[in-house]
Amino acid sequence: MSKLEVTNKGAETIDATWILDKVMFADNSTIESETKTLEGKLDLKWHLRCSLVSMFRKDPPDFFEFNIIIDSNILVDYTIYYCIHNKERKLKSNPGTIKKENNAIRLDKIHKDDFYSAENAYFSYGKFKLSFELILKHKKKTAFLEESSNWGLRLKENDNTDFELIVSGQTIKVHKLLLSVESSVLNDLFKNATGDQLDIPGYKEETVKAAIDFCYAQDIFEFVENTENALELLSFADKHDFKTLKPKLEAHLRKSLTKENIGTMVAASSKVICQNFRQACIDFVRSLLNNNKSGPAIDVSTFDTKFLQELVQQSLNQ
Repeated sequence: MSKLEVTNKGAETIDATWILDKVMFADNSTIESETKTLEGKLDLKWHLRCSLVSMFRKDPPDFFEFNIIIDSNILVDYTIYYCIHNKERKLKSNPGTIKKENNAIRLDKIHKDDFYSAENAYFSYGKFKLSFELILKHKKKTAFLEESSNWGLRLKENDNTDFELIVSGQTIKVHKLLLSVESSVLNDLFKNATGDQLDIPGYKEETVKAAIDFCYAQDIFEFVENTENALELLSFADKHDFKTLKPKLEAHLRKSLTKENIGTMVAASSKVICQNFRQACIDFVRSLLNNNKSGPAIDVSTFDTKFLQELVQQSLNQ
């Protein structure tokens, strides 16, 4: 039996206890609670999930992982206080942000041997209990540029352009001067062009448009909020030497590192010459490895050899 007890504490707080019979864990299948709705200005749905996972991809699944799954159409900041009722009954807390592409709040991961050990007392009278208080707050939109420009928008919408970029068969009209000031590579390409058009292969139209919008002093936060978009834009900015956009993207991505996306971030850092971003990935992985006493929090076997060498070398030289 699965029982979810929820106490109403207002429009931005979820206070709940999840009680599970021990027999529910016997077949190692995923367990999910009923779905609840938090009404009000956040207007989101949530439920709890317990699933059997592996620490590393090559290993068999032998950890019970507990998550809160949030279904929200907006960015939400949260602070979670939770307690798994066992021998220690230790209260833990964790802040974070719920994103559309990453809507799971991971509470804990417990090895099966520890979970069933009588010494740890995860079960009382055949029942497992997890309590938490989740405090939510609408995340205010952050600007990628400190101040977007009205003049840039007017210039961008002006038909008096002098060059065209061809991306995936689509034409983007631009002012060469603005792009040349930001990108030395585009400046050289403009100078060597035989006409007033230039083909830009290998990138999505949306990515090139975001880079151009940045040159026109337009805020591109909604685009780079998606990690995949931000990484492709970083690749474009690195290849074309965007002097201002590239460091801003590196700073943005450093703040966006999570346990869930670090593998993707490391892989991307290996394909660009962005030392600050690369170092941020190394520092983040080191912090995870140093602060996780119960075992590795990430699968380091997925990282490329060069990254692992840099990671080990910096750890030894500390």
